[in-house]
Amino acid sequence: MKGRFIGKNGLLLHLLLHQARHRQYPGIGMLLDQEKAYDRVNPHYLMKVMEYFGFCCEFIRCVHSFFFGNFIEVDVNGYFTQTVFQQRGLRQGDPLSRLLFNLALEPLLLSTQQDSEIIGYEYELDRIPRFVKTIAYADDVCVVLKTQDEFTRLQNHLIQYSNVSNTKFNQTKTKAFSLNGIRMLTGNVIFSSIASQRTTQNFLLNHFAI
Repeated sequence: MKGRFIGKNGLLLHLLLHQARHRQYPGIGMLLDQEKAYDRVNPHYLMKVMEYFGFCCEFIRCVHSFFFGNFIEVDVNGYFTQTVFQQRGLRQGDPLSRLLFNLALEPLLLSTQQDSEIIGYEYELDRIPRFVKTIAYADDVCVVLKTQDEFTRLQNHLIQYSNVSNTKFNQTKTKAFSLNGIRMLTGNVIFSSIASQRTTQNFLLNHFAI
């Protein structure tokens, strides 16, 4: 896209970590992994999101007809499978799929960004407080958390988002890392159920200032 730089998010995270280590800023970054992200997009949820963002009904119906409720064949090593009725998911490689997936993900990013109880990484620019809470590119999302309470709030956002969108976050591939570099551990973080919070807190105690 003209005027955009694909490496912007990587550069932003690099600068954030550099500053956090210089300031000894507490907290962690979480790299969320979505399981079969494009394949799990729920059509009813996506249509509601498009309606919320102001897309006209005619366009929404066209998108639904083009992506859902039709029959497709899958090319496997040059051989086509039997026809499959597509009930959910966005076709990877379709130029419109990327934009639709971004729309589907936006409510999660907005709910995190607009949560006043989540600080993330705080800094000042022109004497005005600024906050970095999420860094996202396609289905790769990094969430910055300062306290254990923020982690709990993120859990709630993820659970609510998963319930309405059919998204499933991959527990074994989601990683956490220290912002300030102290005890720089990378490990699996279980966040899908409230029952797992005690196990998770043992890990978080190593990274949050108490």
